[in-house]
Amino acid sequence: MNRTERQQEVVSLHEEFQGAINAYLVEFSGLKVEQASDLRRKIRGASGSYRVVKNRLAIRALVGTPLAGNELLFDGPTAVAYTAGDPVGLAKVLAEFQKSAPIKVKGVVLEGKAMPASTLEGIVSLPSRPELISRFAGLLRSPLVKFVMLLKAPVRDFAAVLKQVADKKKPEPENAGS
Repeated sequence: MNRTERQQEVVSLHEEFQGAINAYLVEFSGLKVEQASDLRRKIRGASGSYRVVKNRLAIRALVGTPLAGNELLFDGPTAVAYTAGDPVGLAKVLAEFQKSAPIKVKGVVLEGKAMPASTLEGIVSLPSRPELISRFAGLLRSPLVKFVMLLKAPVRDFAAVLKQVADKKKPEPENAGS
């Protein structure tokens, strides 16, 4: 790789990392080709990207990106799994994949803030963004439904009273056989 190719690679990495507000730095040594392909497919399914990087070029590309400050983690075989969207889905993919393959998360960047790798376990336990949105919508809907039911109650109760009065005023049928 000549000097211009390296410079182009640094620029390309910088652009990718600029949009990566949520990222996981992964050590992938011992990963087989089919496992790596499977991991890439699963990460794409979680709306993320996976990039194996050359450490020196990645360290230069980190300047001015949300991943800045993680330079020490770029030691040994390193890949970056990142997304601008939901970090929980990507974390769940990595945690599940860790159980069956020799990968190790070395560092986490959430909303542009660097965190230790141990935070992955906490992130995995969170509900995903769509789940949180639906829960929030349910919480907003509940008081509105109760309010509507409260508004309908006087009309419903009045109708019930009228029915009871009407039932009371009806003559009771006499038994023909008595």
